[in-house]
Amino acid sequence: SARYSVYDLVDAVLAADVARAARMVAGLQAEGEALTLVVWALSREVRSLLVMSESGLSADAAVIKAGVWENRRALVLKALRRHPAARWKQFLKRCARLDKMCKGMEPGVKSDRAWDELLILVTLIAKK
Repeated sequence: SARYSVYDLVDAVLAADVARAARMVAGLQAEGEALTLVVWALSREVRSLLVMSESGLSADAAVIKAGVWENRRALVLKALRRHPAARWKQFLKRCARLDKMCKGMEPGVKSDRAWDELLILVTLIAKK
């Protein structure tokens, strides 16, 4: 079984643990994890954070309304408070571009470049 899961990666990103997230990206790539799955999990989380940040509610209320599990609330709140809605929107656009890249819709892009792009995106989201 894989040493890292895509969900562990998402949690490291939410927790602003840049070093751990970077190690996990490298580990997932080395283990041959499907990049599309990694991008899907990250996109889902970013989309959810965008909805919460645009809700007009306080961070606490938004997280509860979104139905975030209690054991993940602190993690999600930490991420939610780190970036404004406009930045979550940018992150979601980058996720969409990355999704196209890894599905081969952008001509001349090798998968290594898509993994590099994932690393950049993960770092941007995790950074305070």
